[in-house]
Amino acid sequence: MLRLNRKRGESIVVETPEGLAEIVVMGFTPSQVQLGIQAPKGIGVWRQEIYESVRENRQAAHTPVSPEGLAEQLAGRQMRKPSDSVPAVQKEDKEDG
Repeated sequence: MLRLNRKRGESIVVETPEGLAEIVVMGFTPSQVQLGIQAPKGIGVWRQEIYESVRENRQAAHTPVSPEGLAEQLAGRQMRKPSDSVPAVQKEDKEDG
């Protein structure tokens, strides 16, 4: 792991195939560091605890499912017509007086 010392307002530049990402030290307290990150759209920037959830979801999405397993998943869902999911709006008749 690379360890660098930076002061408030100083930055670190990371070169990626998508372009440069810049990490700026915005501020700090005894218990936290505030970072600003500017990166190309193709680069995902995540907090570690969020990234773990994203990674697990991606793995689950790419896990092959047998036809039998898919049939079981679909059987557990109730199929609805699109018109059933949106309540009908009734118009009120207004009298001009």
